[in-house]
This record gives sequence, C-alpha cells and structure tokens, in this order.
Amino acid sequence: MRNLGTSAGLAAAPSASAQLVPTSVNPSSSGTRQTLCGQFLQHPRGFPLSCRRLPRWRRPAACAPRRDDIGLCFHSPRPVPVGTMLELEIPLRQGPQRFVGPVVFIRELADGFEIGVELSLADAERVAIVERICELDARLRQDDRAAARRRAQEWAALRPRLERIPALQNLLFAATRAGLPQGA
Repeated sequence: MRNLGTSAGLAAAPSASAQLVPTSVNPSSSGTRQTLCGQFLQHPRGFPLSCRRLPRWRRPAACAPRRDDIGLCFHSPRPVPVGTMLELEIPLRQGPQRFVGPVVFIRELADGFEIGVELSLADAERVAIVERICELDARLRQDDRAAARRRAQEWAALRPRLERIPALQNLLFAATRAGLPQGA
C-alpha cells in the first residue's frame, strides 16, 4: 500500500488527463461533494489513506452491486487512470478499513489531483461512518495543534517573568524538562 500523501503515487496512463472531470459543483461543508458522477464523500487531506492497484487476478470475481453516485474522493499527487481498480485502506485505531472500487473520475487541482472511487452499496454505510471518524479525528488533531501553539505562546510570555525570580528557577527547569519551548 502506498500513502498518497507522502510517497510517489500511481503512475497514470497518457489517456488519464483526457478524462478529467470539470470542477465539481455545489461542494458542501459536510464533507460531501456533489460531482457530475453523483455524491462522493471527501476524505480529509490530513488523514492517512493508502491505495494500491489491484491486479486482475486479485479483483473480486463477482462485484457487489454498485451505483455510480456513491463513492469516496481523495487527494493524490499523481493522476490515476479512470477505470483502474483500487484498494483503499484507511487506518483507524480499531484497525484498518479497506474498500475496493474503480476510479470513476479524476479532477486536476493546483497541487495534485482529486480521485473519485466508486464503492459498492454494501460499503456505502460503512464508508460514511469511517469518513465521519476520519473527519472527527482530523479535527481533533487540528485542535491539538492549535492548543499546543497557544500553550507555547503562553509559555513564551511567562518565561521572562520566571527568569527574573530566583525562587521560581526550579519551575523553569521542570518546565524545560517537560518539553515546553525554550525561547520566546
């Protein structure tokens, strides 16, 4: 599995760029994107997602019923040809969740590509729950980073006062050992 956020993505066939879908219409704040192909859940960029092409011999023999308006879209640094069968893996604390489906659209962005993968009806509810967990986890991570920045700013403001008072030098030493920022 390749993490498309950090490593080289899947190479595209020359025909992939000819099959780009125009800019989506009506993106909503709920993480769902209305495209020409239907309604696709938007995977958060800050949350890991790995994908790999499925060779023909590993593809499911009898594909579950699919609707062309249910799927998942994600950011990729490289295009993936429409029609390519992908296995997506989303790591969660409870274990990785895997989804299999064909690429049904690709949209060029300023910093890469948005890839849309069609999913089976059986996976529709599960992917909705998994993506909600991803969205909440990504938001918690963002909140943690913001809180860490606030703590660092508060520490930077407090540090000069601690340095002026000799009786508080042990607090300064303990805070430094705890990993708080060194300078203002």
